[in-house]
Amino acid sequence: HGAPTAQAFTPEDEEREKHELTRAEVVSAECDLMGIATDFSGLFISQGGVGVGVGEMYTGDQQLRRENEYLRQLEAELDAVPEADNYAYLRAVAQCPDQVADRTRRLAFLERDAFDAKSAARRMIRYWKERLRVFGQDRAYLPMTLHGAMKDEVTYLLANPHSRPLRDRDDAGRLVIYSDPGAMNGAALVEARELRVLWYLFETLCEDPASFRKGVVFVVDVRNISGGPRVKSINKSLTEARHSFINDVFPIKSATRHFCHPSAFAYYVVFPFIKFTAGRSGRQRLKEHYGTEEEVLKSLAQYGLPRRILPTQLGGEVEFDLDCKAWVHERLAQEYAASSTSSINASSGDDRSASKVSQSSISEAASAEHALRLPGSYQFPRQESQETFQPDV
Repeated sequence: HGAPTAQAFTPEDEEREKHELTRAEVVSAECDLMGIATDFSGLFISQGGVGVGVGEMYTGDQQLRRENEYLRQLEAELDAVPEADNYAYLRAVAQCPDQVADRTRRLAFLERDAFDAKSAARRMIRYWKERLRVFGQDRAYLPMTLHGAMKDEVTYLLANPHSRPLRDRDDAGRLVIYSDPGAMNGAALVEARELRVLWYLFETLCEDPASFRKGVVFVVDVRNISGGPRVKSINKSLTEARHSFINDVFPIKSATRHFCHPSAFAYYVVFPFIKFTAGRSGRQRLKEHYGTEEEVLKSLAQYGLPRRILPTQLGGEVEFDLDCKAWVHERLAQEYAASSTSSINASSGDDRSASKVSQSSISEAASAEHALRLPGSYQFPRQESQETFQPDV
C-alpha cells in the first residue's frame, strides 16, 4: 500500500499514499511545514517511561531529576545491546569517553526520539557505526572538528561549497540550510569526502537545540541540476546518506524541504528518487515551488520563509555567497575556544598530556585559519521570540 516497487516514487504511488494518510499524519506534516509547534519545549512526554503527562510543569530540580531518570534508562538500553552489534559504540567508549558521555548530546538523542530510551539507544548505536564507516578507524574517534577528524577535508570543503546555513532563521525560529547542487564541480567530486563534509555539516547543526526540537529547513535551488553518469552516481549515494543521517543517525530532524524552480531533469528524474528515499513521513514534508521568481518567493513566504532571509540567488534580500570561507573561519574560531577551554580544564586536573594535545590542535588549526586570511565571522542565526540528488537512471 503506497510503496513503490522500484527506486522511484511515481505520481500513482503518491496519489495512492495520499488516500492512506491518517488525519494525525496530515496534521503533523502541515504543522512542520508551517512551523507550528506541536509539543512544549522542555516538557517531557511519557512513552511508557517515568509517566510524565503533557502539560506538567517542573521546577529546575524536578526537571534535573527527570533528565537523570531518562539518562539512566538510556544507559540501561545501551548496556543491553549485544556486543556484536555494539562494536563501534564500545570503541568510542574506550577511545573518546568524553564525547560518548556528553550529557547535552545524550539528551539530544533522547529528545529527538520523544524520550523513548530504546529508540534513542538504537540511534546512538547507528550514529557510531556510521561515523566509523564514514571516517574510518583512524579518524572516527577524533574530535569532530576542522582540526580533528575533518583536518584533511578543509581544503576540499573550501573548494567544493554547495550547502550551508543561512544567516537568519525562518519565522518559526528554525535553521535554514540553502543548497545549490547546480554549483557543484562534477569533475572534482569525491564521494567519500562529500560524505565527510555532509557529516560535519550535520554535526554543526546538532549544536543548536532547535535542530532536534523544531527541525531544520532545507531550501534547494534545483533549476540548474544536470550532470553525467559519475555525478549522478555520487549524488545518488549522497541523497541516500542524507536521508539516513536525518531519519536514523543524527539527533536532528528535517522539518521541511523546499525545492525551488525545478528543471525538467529534476522533475522527471531527481524527484521520483528523492521521494522514494525520503520515506512516507519525509514525502509529506517536501514542497516544490514552480513559476516566476516572484511566484516562488510568494510560495516560500507561505511557509515562513520571507524574502528578507532568502539569498539573492532566489530573489531574496540577503547577499549570500556559497563560498564558505567565512563559515569555516567562524567554525575554526569556535573550535579554538572550545579547545582552549578543554585545555584549561585538563590543566586544572593536572592532565598535561590532554593539555599538550589541545595546544597542538590549536596551533595546527590556527595555521589553517591564517591561510584563509578572512575578516569578519559567521555566527549561527539568532533565535527570534543540500541537497544534491542526481540519481543513476
